[in-house]
Amino acid sequence: MVVQGHGTRGRQIWGPLSVGAAAQVHVIRVRRYRCIRCRAVVTVTPAEVLHKRMYGAAAIGLALALFGLLLLSPWQARQQVSPWQVVGATSSGRWVTLRRWCEAAVEGRLWQSVHGRVAEGPVRQVAGRCASVLAGYALPSLKPLPLVVQVFHGAARAQ
Repeated sequence: MVVQGHGTRGRQIWGPLSVGAAAQVHVIRVRRYRCIRCRAVVTVTPAEVLHKRMYGAAAIGLALALFGLLLLSPWQARQQVSPWQVVGATSSGRWVTLRRWCEAAVEGRLWQSVHGRVAEGPVRQVAGRCASVLAGYALPSLKPLPLVVQVFHGAARAQ
């Protein structure tokens, strides 16, 4: 494979930039490369950007921690993580995406390092186990950090 630079493009990332911050839609510039032989175009993103996910890895980890460890309702987790505060009548009070993230975590489609460490079970238990694994990827700190903050930072670092 022989690649050459092929410009940049904007990539949206949804979610808060830190625990407790307001959720927003952030746009980053990502580099594109083109294979000279097969003409395929590849986009290179930071590790915090998960494949085919609009929410950032840290935001997904935060949602799992809020739901699975702090035992907030899916709606309460959504209010802290989602930049979209206005939802349709059928979505009021729930968040289907949270269940999908738990299923994807069990199957290894979010973080490969989490795959195999979280067994199937009730959604809240899967979210809690996943968040606990992600907390282990946070960098050590001189002062003790709340578990939710560790999950937020660990999710951004996990592979």
